[in-house]
Amino acid sequence: MNSPVKYTNPISIFRAHQHLDLVLCQLIESTHEIKDKSLWHDIISDLVKEVVTNVDPNVKNGDCMDICNYVKIKIIPGNFQKEII
Repeated sequence: MNSPVKYTNPISIFRAHQHLDLVLCQLIESTHEIKDKSLWHDIISDLVKEVVTNVDPNVKNGDCMDICNYVKIKIIPGNFQKEII
């Protein structure tokens, strides 16, 4: 069994983080209902980093590349943002 490829090049990791931040900023800015944008940026960023660290589909064995098959994020109405952290 082959182990997954781990990207340890500091430049690649830095660029991936920059891209994540850019995409999150655009997403959050386009959603006008969000009051504390920086808090949500941190929450979503932490979730994304946890997902990419732990989800490792094996496409050669038939796993799907679509992350939606492995991750479900639900919003629970009435909860506070600080309870999510």
